[in-house]
Amino acid sequence: MKLLRYNESPEYLKDLRRKMRTLTDKSFGVGIVMLGSYEEAKSAIDSNVDAIIVQGVEAGGACTWSASNGVLLVYVKEGLISLLPRGVDLGDRDILVIASGGIVDARGYVAASALGAQGIAMGTRFMATNENYAYPTNKKKLTELEKTYTNVSDRSKLPGAPHR
Repeated sequence: MKLLRYNESPEYLKDLRRKMRTLTDKSFGVGIVMLGSYEEAKSAIDSNVDAIIVQGVEAGGACTWSASNGVLLVYVKEGLISLLPRGVDLGDRDILVIASGGIVDARGYVAASALGAQGIAMGTRFMATNENYAYPTNKKKLTELEKTYTNVSDRSKLPGAPHR
């Protein structure tokens, strides 16, 4: 699947999706939204998205969906284990369901699959890789922390979206 980067207005995104649908019948990734609650999952599915990323509070960041204005940044409200099956049950087989939040190894993948996800998204797990453009000091700090350590920061450029 090819992915398109999105940080424009919701109207631009809608126009881009319409244009892409005339060019291909394949998935192209712009219709994927990240969700942090059951209500957001229902709203996204009703808005004809291509896929949903069901993100639990265990995730390293917060970016979720609002049908009223496209993409809205809000707090993730539920844990992945309780949210994922309900998100899966909302959709149909035409909507890809991807699990995200706290998945760091094969056990998390197997658990997400058992709960109905067709794939997983991992972010923080790859933050310290050479391919990631994160600041070297952040990468170093991440690798030095105990695996149970959590730090919540409100210094994000995303208003109302603290990052863990």
